[in-house]
Amino acid sequence: TPTSVGTQFCEVVGSGDDCTTTLELSAVGLRSLAPFCDVNVTSVDFGDVNFRDSPSFDVVVTNLGSENLSGTVSLEDCNSLDFWISTETTYFLLTNEQAVFTVNFLPTAEGPANCTLNLDNVTCDPIPITGNGVDPMTPECVLSVEELDFGGVTIGQTLDLPITVTNGFSGSLTGTPTLDDPDGVFSIVQNPGSFALGADESVEIVVRFSPGADNTSNATLSLGSDCDPVPIVGTGGLAPACSLDTASLAFGAITVGDQENFDIQITNSGGGTLSGTVTTDCPDLTIQGSASYSLDGNESATISFRLIPTSPGSIDCSIDFGVGCADVPVTATVSGVSFVTDLQPQLQAGCGCHGWSYNSARARVNTANPTDSNMLKACTTFHSSRGGPCVSGWASGESNYNLALQWVQQGAFDN
Repeated sequence: TPTSVGTQFCEVVGSGDDCTTTLELSAVGLRSLAPFCDVNVTSVDFGDVNFRDSPSFDVVVTNLGSENLSGTVSLEDCNSLDFWISTETTYFLLTNEQAVFTVNFLPTAEGPANCTLNLDNVTCDPIPITGNGVDPMTPECVLSVEELDFGGVTIGQTLDLPITVTNGFSGSLTGTPTLDDPDGVFSIVQNPGSFALGADESVEIVVRFSPGADNTSNATLSLGSDCDPVPIVGTGGLAPACSLDTASLAFGAITVGDQENFDIQITNSGGGTLSGTVTTDCPDLTIQGSASYSLDGNESATISFRLIPTSPGSIDCSIDFGVGCADVPVTATVSGVSFVTDLQPQLQAGCGCHGWSYNSARARVNTANPTDSNMLKACTTFHSSRGGPCVSGWASGESNYNLALQWVQQGAFDN
């Protein structure tokens, strides 16, 4: 007959003339033949808890009855949302089985908080839960960035970076911005001086980097005992510098239709990145390949050009390599036959069978074999104004023949 709840053990010892026998017995004493709810506590009191602390407590439910115990636990009649259950809330317990429910308390306001843990079974009494929120008046330093990294800055230039300090908790966050700057290249250009920040208040500080040498500098920004020191790093570098292997191009005397190919090498003799696009105002000069470049320190690029003059006269133009680079002047004196000035008057003075307009003359040109051009051969045409047929022939070596042949050989341009 059980006199208490739980498992009981005993031994029965029997002995005779020749042997001794021991029999071990066990039995479970139940509180009830029905389900019976046994809880390890009758109430939970978290006491005083600081903001952002989050203690927890395990409520253990055991079935000490002979029938199944089941339900779904919940928090009810709460005057605060600062309590919650972080474990599974549904349970189904056989005899002597247990379920553990973890109750948490995270106060967000000062003062008492209370709630009731309902175990959802008639054999389980509700468990009152209490706690008291306490503001510890402790500030929290929240920084907008953990480091001020200026990267690379050209010597002689400056760069500013901001950092915001916020009191993310309570109390008063105090401090005074100071710099530990061994190289003397950083400065605070927006300094609030000593600050005292209440909850959620903030202040902005701006630090400037003014490199004076081609190296990396490190410093530390201190903001008070409640804030972590802020590391600062920046690298000073040389400015890009443009160097050209050609200062000017003077081709001297050239002929219409001649082809001049040449290269100019551009080098970044400084630091940083030198970039740009080459352009020219020379009408007969073209850029072969890419005209753009992007060069790190000591890198070079080669730009290729082609000049084919289309008319006699003087060439006086330039090549522009972009910001920071000197222009390259291009000069030449171009000789050759002008269709408009030299050849067309001779055609108009003749019979006209060679063509007086550029298009008609160009139609009689054989650029692959200039001496086989029809305009160099004799022809007959009828001119009523001249009283009959007119025979025109330019013999090889004659001035008009040589004039027309040179025009064809130089490309038969319309100029």
